[in-house]
Amino acid sequence: MRTKTRFHPLAMEIEFTEAYRRYEHAHSAIREAMCLRAQYPASLQEIRDEDLFAGRAGNEHSNIAIGFVSSTTYGVGFICEEGRLREKLRISDSEQEYEQDLQELLEFWKERQSTALFQKKLPVDPPEYIRNAVPDENIPEPYFRLGGCSHSRLSTATLDFDKLLRLGIPGMIEEIERYRAKASNDGGDAGLYEGMRMCLNLFTDVCHWYAAQAHDLGRDDIAEVLEKIAVAPPETLQEAIQLFWLYALMANINSYGRMDIYLGDFYARDIDSGRLTAEEAISLIEALWKMISEYGGGSTVMIGGLGRRNEENADRFALAAMEATRRNPDLISWAGQLLPQLRLRTYQGMNPAVFEKALEVLGEGGTFPVLFNDEVCVPAAQQAFACSREDSEQYVLSNCGDVSLEHRSFGSPNSHINFTRILEITLRNGINPLTGERIGLQTGEFKDFKTFEQLTKAYKKQVEFVVEEIAQRHEWGNETLAETSPFLFMSMLYDDCLERGKGCFAGGLRYFGALVETPGITTAGDSLAAIKELVYDKKLLTQERMLAALEANFEGYEKERSLMLQAPKFGNDDPAVDNLLRELCNFIFTTILNQKHTKKLDYLIGEYVDAGGYASNGLMSAATPDGRLAGTPHANSHNPRAGNDRNGVTAMLNSMTKFDAFGVGGAGIYHGVFLDRKLFDSSREIIKSLVEAFFANGGNVIQITATSKKDLEKAFREPEKYPTLMVRVGGFSARFIELDKNLQQDIINRTLY
Repeated sequence: MRTKTRFHPLAMEIEFTEAYRRYEHAHSAIREAMCLRAQYPASLQEIRDEDLFAGRAGNEHSNIAIGFVSSTTYGVGFICEEGRLREKLRISDSEQEYEQDLQELLEFWKERQSTALFQKKLPVDPPEYIRNAVPDENIPEPYFRLGGCSHSRLSTATLDFDKLLRLGIPGMIEEIERYRAKASNDGGDAGLYEGMRMCLNLFTDVCHWYAAQAHDLGRDDIAEVLEKIAVAPPETLQEAIQLFWLYALMANINSYGRMDIYLGDFYARDIDSGRLTAEEAISLIEALWKMISEYGGGSTVMIGGLGRRNEENADRFALAAMEATRRNPDLISWAGQLLPQLRLRTYQGMNPAVFEKALEVLGEGGTFPVLFNDEVCVPAAQQAFACSREDSEQYVLSNCGDVSLEHRSFGSPNSHINFTRILEITLRNGINPLTGERIGLQTGEFKDFKTFEQLTKAYKKQVEFVVEEIAQRHEWGNETLAETSPFLFMSMLYDDCLERGKGCFAGGLRYFGALVETPGITTAGDSLAAIKELVYDKKLLTQERMLAALEANFEGYEKERSLMLQAPKFGNDDPAVDNLLRELCNFIFTTILNQKHTKKLDYLIGEYVDAGGYASNGLMSAATPDGRLAGTPHANSHNPRAGNDRNGVTAMLNSMTKFDAFGVGGAGIYHGVFLDRKLFDSSREIIKSLVEAFFANGGNVIQITATSKKDLEKAFREPEKYPTLMVRVGGFSARFIELDKNLQQDIINRTLY
């Protein structure tokens, strides 16, 4: 390349590439460490006047076009993004001048970036297990169009920040050195520990780099903190937050785990000693919230719950964290999400002040914290992960609701299966109704299914076919991660990696599996219930008549659609549909979970969470037997489809408690309820009793949005007048006026209680 000076618009990317080239055949840990040295601090941004901490990296590493990342949604491991490279050249007004350099970079990374390695594992022709499923002439072409598996992110990484803050960087270095010496003596992988030591040295260098910058800016307060954490464990809340935040940034993660545990003692000690007032401590948390919001990603923080070593101090921090969220209800990230996503784990015997504070914050129009029920979630996690009670008490939810065991397990939701679409092709013998293309198995024509049991058997066969494909891709993806690099910053703070002498994806993790997103189940359940009642039980419609109505999107079939709309719907405490949906879910999640016995996975868990895809999936979906028009949204996760809950909030919540996804091998689940904001002012005790009753009946999570139907409708028409109106969409919260119009209309259509 012609120019490699720091004035080159792609200077960091060129330096990173040269580091990879020089160490391409070295130990993978050394290669990763040397590449990270080229990436940091070059990719970090300067301290701003309003900052109380150092550490900015753009929007989820948006300024990294070539580098090593993990938490982004556009890649994992070694990445090369041509669009971002061209954008950097365009901004510098030098796109043509450096075109040759750009082409050299693209050519170098074409076969080396991690996504390319993953693609190499995917067979061009259908693999053997697909050929065994159906005769050759019936293999769908292409053979997988009912979901996706990209392996493009590591969203459930949750590190042991408690250990980091206890040992500090010097203590971490001492620990690494002990393991390195032992590995050298015993013939272990000393190179892994050498790479880790190099990363910790890099972290120290970044602290000094930022400290020098802070001094130049006249921010001696930040400089002193950075210089302290470079050589000693943190002693104050500000030092602890700075160490945690900068490490998380360089580890490329955006799920921050049980923050009240690892920051609670620092918070309490500073308050009790008089070092900080309560207001000053909350200001530090607010400053952290703003940094998290700007960084983006899923950005989740967990507070409360069983299994905390310092419950009293942790609760004090939890109260302050909720107050910081109350004061900043509109911290919107670059992607339009309200961040950080604060989640409160509740349990019997907890400090009642914590629960009351949560209701206070929600009642002022916020959408956080999301409330979890440990009495259900802890034993469910134990069952889903097949782990000890002690480990299950450390469950956390990251991003949209992806479950993991903090610094013990890892399983990112890089795949999804559209279960409404599977029903669509089951009714048409494997044919996509929108394109006429065969994308599923040939399991028979709808008109030939004489019983409802025959139909469901065909549907289940299609499900099993797709789940097998998804599981195989996860196995290939995990193998790619293991081959890519040890992910040093993550592995140093994951249980068992140091002891085993292996990177987190190469055998270091205690529990290593994957998650599968499962949109469309509720709409599929409502549709199957309608078919059962109208076609098989009451014989009000023939198969041919129902299918004709669906193909016509109900034009000319208004009476038939009316029957379908009147059929039982989930969310009304109706056993006819609730029991059917429960059985369907049990089958789906058990089928997914059982893949762990055939693949190199400790677990494969389906998660019943749909961030916003239920609307986009609906756009690509034909009319369905529940009376839904083509192109309109599906039901959102385990919620009723907007407007289908007609018997009141108690009936809706009763329906939700009849299926425990978590307990049959499922992961995250979304139970959302929209309440009139006035209720929080006039009937707070009623809302409290409603939530408590839901949890007592087996509910595991509830996400409350306190709003006004009139405000939503006015904001739809006059968005400029409602810039701060927040709503819970599904797996995330957002400013209402920034949502897609389809999502806005779906939210307006939801029942407000």
